Amino acid sequence: DTNTETRKIHPDSQAEPPTSNSKLVQQHQGFNSFEAEGGDMKSEKDEVNKATPEDDKQAKLEKEKLEMQIRAKTSEILWGYVKTYKVLLFWGFIFNILGMVGEFASPLFIGLVIDEIVAQDQDQVVYLIVIWMIINTAGAIFAGIQRFIFQLTTEKIGQSLRQDLFDTIINKDVAFFDSRKTGDLISRLSADTAKIENALSTQVSLLVKSAFYNIIVLVMFFYLSWKMTLFTLGVMLPTMFFGPVYGRFMRKVNKDISDGKARASNIAEEAFSNIRTVKAFATEDVECVAYAKENDYVFAQ
Repeated sequence: DTNTETRKIHPDSQAEPPTSNSKLVQQHQGFNSFEAEGGDMKSEKDEVNKATPEDDKQAKLEKEKLEMQIRAKTSEILWGYVKTYKVLLFWGFIFNILGMVGEFASPLFIGLVIDEIVAQDQDQVVYLIVIWMIINTAGAIFAGIQRFIFQLTTEKIGQSLRQDLFDTIINKDVAFFDSRKTGDLISRLSADTAKIENALSTQVSLLVKSAFYNIIVLVMFFYLSWKMTLFTLGVMLPTMFFGPVYGRFMRKVNKDISDGKARASNIAEEAFSNIRTVKAFATEDVECVAYAKENDYVFAQ
């Protein structure tokens, strides 16, 4: 009777089959499929782990190849700017060499003056001192002209580089600006171009000067004592192998510093451009902490 009343109250209950066993079967099948998928995922993971060394090696080779291509392209672009002012750079190299005359003349004239003092020839001493002063003055003038030429040339190259970079950035699609922050672009436009200017003005001049200086010094050393020169070179050559390692390390450090400055500039730019929002929500301390974090990261490099 109770079952009859239940069927009267719930007439649809007659059509419902017992589902407890079917639910258990479905759950069991689900767990089996999950375990099977888990096993497949585990096997795929094992395959990935097995292939990881080769993949890492291939990725490293591709990264090195890409870096070499970027470096070659960058050198080609910079050389295009340098060729524009090759006449000024040529005269800069000439005055650089002439400016070195005073440096090499000083040891020679010091020895000659001492010899004449020992010989007690006062007229010759005065004559040598006057010549020495003239050569040193001329060398200082030539060195000043060389620095002016290199500074002028690098400023012109930097001006052209900044203008071309800005023209290239401003003509990009909107998607380019959506994927990059304003502070990063400003940092590339200002800080990175300044680094290139510094490298061209200081490092190139120093490279040329050091090259001629080393050549002249080697000639003088071989003339005085070739045995001592070979011994000195034998001691110095092992230390030259550390130069490329140090250069790669410094490139990485400089890149990290540049990226850190770009992020710090981006935080400052966003804070300044949204200063009303910052003041409205009183988030000055938050912005200071965020900027200090990026600034400390730059210093930590």
